[in-house]
Amino acid sequence: MTSEEVEEIVRNEGEGSLSIVSHGVTLAQALVRPKQIVLIDRIVRDGSVTDKELSVWLVGRERSDGGYMIVMREEDFEFGLATQGFRTAKHPILTGWYGSLISTFEGM
Repeated sequence: MTSEEVEEIVRNEGEGSLSIVSHGVTLAQALVRPKQIVLIDRIVRDGSVTDKELSVWLVGRERSDGGYMIVMREEDFEFGLATQGFRTAKHPILTGWYGSLISTFEGM
């Protein structure tokens, strides 16, 4: 999948909703040119921590340092949020998957 194809998916998902506001920014302001990044999906179960690295598309972000990042999974076009996490973290940390671009943006 190319960044242009991801951009088209994001454009279709956001159509008619670019003016909605979350955390003081509109969806239009939060969107960025898609680029692939690696993030950590951290699972805590029965006192054990398991980190799994995922390759996702970064498609949006808050304008403040350390703010939320909107990401998209390529295999099912599901959107989610990630944060920078601890300074020692190798990659951003997945907060969760929210489904659509709009529900993810509103969940910021």
